[in-house]
Amino acid sequence: MKSRLVLPLWHRLTCVVPDKGPLNGCVCVLVDMVIGVHRLLAHATRDHIVRVANEAEFILNRMRADDVQKHAEFEVCLYSISLCLVGTFILLLLHSVVV
Repeated sequence: MKSRLVLPLWHRLTCVVPDKGPLNGCVCVLVDMVIGVHRLLAHATRDHIVRVANEAEFILNRMRADDVQKHAEFEVCLYSISLCLVGTFILLLLHSVVV
């Protein structure tokens, strides 16, 4: 926060002073350019961070959906295996009773 205030304050104090020669005008122009570039970079950086965060959220949501689907498929697989095991156990019991 402090660095955001120092440059504009310095710029106002320097450029308000009556012109003391050609150097003062050049310094003010350069400071204006630095402030403009800083603002552009700040906006571009913020926009990039927002895009990356949205993309990461999209990827995580897709991964969660895949996990839910795989979990459901695994439960169906376990259920069918348990049915097969129960059926096999019943057949073994019936076979041992018959023999």
